[in-house]
Amino acid sequence: MSRRSVFAEALACVALAIFGSSALAGGGLQRPGELTVGVSLPSEGFQVGVVKGSTVLMARGLEIDLARELSKRLGLSRTRFVQSDFDRLLLGGVKPWDLAIAEITITPARRRLVDFSIPYMRVDQGVLLAQTVDPIPRTIDGAPPAPALRPRRLDRRRPRPDDDPADGSHVQ
Repeated sequence: MSRRSVFAEALACVALAIFGSSALAGGGLQRPGELTVGVSLPSEGFQVGVVKGSTVLMARGLEIDLARELSKRLGLSRTRFVQSDFDRLLLGGVKPWDLAIAEITITPARRRLVDFSIPYMRVDQGVLLAQTVDPIPRTIDGAPPAPALRPRRLDRRRPRPDDDPADGSHVQ
């Protein structure tokens, strides 16, 4: 199965889980014909844009694209993004959006507060260890104490006259 078909299948399941069939008829939306999406910017790569009041302009990123594609597949003419504090996304009660998307990890405690669709992404996060850590801890309890932080030189080349320190081209 291709990545595109997996993405399409996930979108269909998310749409069904969030809206059932009522949204397809345009019922129950904040604004008829428009999907209003709550976001919590910025989240580089996932959702970025310019916030003016609570409206998000020039929105882009993975979750923005996911919401737009969902709106399109539901036959809606427009997708609008509304900025919100992350904590507000998880509070119960009436919201000024039809759905929220913001890299929200589904936990049992959060499931008691809000309804989730099926996950659209599974992330297996970990900690990157230096090769010098021995033995490799399997839990946080088995980890050695952290060494004192000290500045490290990241770029060993000498700065050239045309390097601009402001752009980080020769971080030291």
